[in-house]
Amino acid sequence: MEPLVSIVIPIYNVERYINKCIDTIINQTYSNLEIILIDDGSTDDSGRICEEYSLKDKRIKVIHKKNSGVSSARNDGIKAATGDYIYFIDSDDFVELDLIKTAVLSAVENNSDVVVWGYTKVYVDKNDCFLKSIIYVPDRICCSVDKISSLSSKINDELLGILGYVWNKLYRLEIIKRNHILFEENTSLYEDILFNVLVLTNIKIINFIDESYIHYMQRSIITLSNIVHNNLFDLNIRACIEKKHLLECWNIDAAIIENSFEKSLVQAIKSIIKEVSISSICRREKINYINSMLKNYKVKRIIDNIKTHTFKDKIIFWLLKHNYINSTIFIYKNLIKVKYRRFINAK
Repeated sequence: MEPLVSIVIPIYNVERYINKCIDTIINQTYSNLEIILIDDGSTDDSGRICEEYSLKDKRIKVIHKKNSGVSSARNDGIKAATGDYIYFIDSDDFVELDLIKTAVLSAVENNSDVVVWGYTKVYVDKNDCFLKSIIYVPDRICCSVDKISSLSSKINDELLGILGYVWNKLYRLEIIKRNHILFEENTSLYEDILFNVLVLTNIKIINFIDESYIHYMQRSIITLSNIVHNNLFDLNIRACIEKKHLLECWNIDAAIIENSFEKSLVQAIKSIIKEVSISSICRREKINYINSMLKNYKVKRIIDNIKTHTFKDKIIFWLLKHNYINSTIFIYKNLIKVKYRRFINAK
């Protein structure tokens, strides 16, 4: 008998997009599915739409709950799942119709605990009209994790990035349940990375499919009124450390690990400064937040020694090194404003 695949879809106020997501799941060429829709306290018509689908397709189970966030919703999905494998998809994305069949066939043929595939990042404007897309697919690889160190040369920024998502992976459910692995519900960022590190350090075989099967939708860039998470810096650093831990568990070459770790920290520094610069907190709080980050010895070492490649990065890190934080904030805020205006006016 074909393996049962549990598909978990957290849903919160996505009435505009949910139909396309669910349609690409129920119309998969692989039919032995258990589809778990988690209505996370939606205040729009999302919950009603879920119920309508459950009446049409007996494979669909709907769970309504008080709004508790995507991690809590996914955890409820894990607890309710009874399949051999489990797949998580976000409710505003959609997949190719042969995704599950391809992933299950690959998992069975290779006895894989995790199957990974590529993705297409799709940018659309305010009217959901297509703007551009970026495709990333990994090399086709299948190996046991005790031999993955032989692939050290293939460990790069793109591969580490793709390992951080949950929506491009099929997981053996027994491993998740046996090791009591859940998403951290008190973590508002990087919950996918933290979950994946727990899974990927408990598997025996992983394989990668060199095809893109999911459309990861980018409907707008960050708005200019976002607030800053109090633990934004700590979460970024923790995500970097967890990725480093994963590579250490896989016995990847130490030099590659260190290089990867420093690149992750550089990206984290830039990401934090961007988030802080465009946030709604006052300028003094922005300066204090960035100052606090710059006192971290790892951050200070990177800023002192970084070899940047782009002209923008050279300017940013020179300003940080010489403590010109006001100027750094000004540059980031105005760059984002320009990108934002271009995005919302795009046709």
